[in-house]
Amino acid sequence: MTPKSNRQKIRIGIAAVFGVILFSYAFFRAHEVIFGVKVSVSGIVDGGSYASPVLALSGSALHATTLSINGMSVPIDIKGSFQDTIMLQSGYSVVTIIARDKFGKEDEKRMRVLYVPPNTSVLTRL
Repeated sequence: MTPKSNRQKIRIGIAAVFGVILFSYAFFRAHEVIFGVKVSVSGIVDGGSYASPVLALSGSALHATTLSINGMSVPIDIKGSFQDTIMLQSGYSVVTIIARDKFGKEDEKRMRVLYVPPNTSVLTRL
């Protein structure tokens, strides 16, 4: 092998390493666009039964710019965390949480819950 061909192989190797680093960085920066927004909620369980009409919800909406609970806008802090309190109506309710990112992608959570006032059985409410 000649020194010239060794230099060419080294240049190709350096270019390949640089290309892999550049691709990895681009993928890291674009993960918000690729994966979109993700919502997680605590304070409510899908299919849950509650004895109090007031529920305190909290959670996170990663990469979201807007969040709504049952159509009402809820503020999100810089880390994507949110908190809100909702009122359930007697009987069956659906709580809808929608988060959108700056690219229009959205994540929606629907929780179906049952509010049974104290001293009332579930069977008499149905």
